[in-house]
Amino acid sequence: MTTAMEHFAAAAEGAVEPQAPEAAPARTDQPAPRPVPAGTRTPMTAYKIARQRHLADMLSHLQQHAYPLVWRGEYLVPSAKPTTTALWWLALPGQGEQWYDTGEAERLVSGICLAVGIIWEPIAAPGGATQLAEALARMEQRRQA
Repeated sequence: MTTAMEHFAAAAEGAVEPQAPEAAPARTDQPAPRPVPAGTRTPMTAYKIARQRHLADMLSHLQQHAYPLVWRGEYLVPSAKPTTTALWWLALPGQGEQWYDTGEAERLVSGICLAVGIIWEPIAAPGGATQLAEALARMEQRRQA
């Protein structure tokens, strides 16, 4: 932690040269892929809530500008359930595609953003317009600080 504080203090004084972002560390203890959840799946063509749009926008940004990942989303209607769940399929460099629920995908994206120096935070559930506005305001405060 002391080293990190020294780095941030030096950066504030302009003494640290910008460095290329480091890729997220490769996982050495690669877990076995989880079985795909049962139910009916459809491509994610429209986003149902702001939380999903916010996550998808950052995934697209990372993919196009900052980090070599591949992603897609789909909706799952679990067997015998009336509601849908968002599934996020991500393939990180050197790894196969794995599915993540929204919370897991947000944690992964947060870690990548931290590693490459992007200020981003997920939107709190339920992920509506109010939570989006609050998250965007906090992100802007962090950028201004």
